[in-house]
Amino acid sequence: MGSQNISIPVGTATATIASGSGRLLWHSFRETTGAASAEYHFYDGQAPDRLIVLPINLAASESTRDYMGRHGVPFMRGLYFILDSGSVEGNVVIELSDPRVEQPLPIVIVESLATILTTPGNLIGG
Repeated sequence: MGSQNISIPVGTATATIASGSGRLLWHSFRETTGAASAEYHFYDGQAPDRLIVLPINLAASESTRDYMGRHGVPFMRGLYFILDSGSVEGNVVIELSDPRVEQPLPIVIVESLATILTTPGNLIGG
């Protein structure tokens, strides 16, 4: 499926960017007051079981233009925007998954860095 460019205008506190699965490819935002910081998040899923996909903090007058690489940042249950503080405007580029094609589930492995570094047989641990 093709990519979509979606605008987030000034004054938007929450927005459903996409339903279903896909990937975030690009985001570009700017803090609009010039006098205060701003904080916003992109979430996979809606409350109460949402997961933070991308947290962003901008200083007064700061902007961001970030390309997420050719594979993007995946989301499985929809992509949602929430402005936690301040004022921003911007846009995102997403690509939705084709529902006719079975999508592999993302694999997430979380380990303690201390465990990785100190486990015998690891490069650093011995």
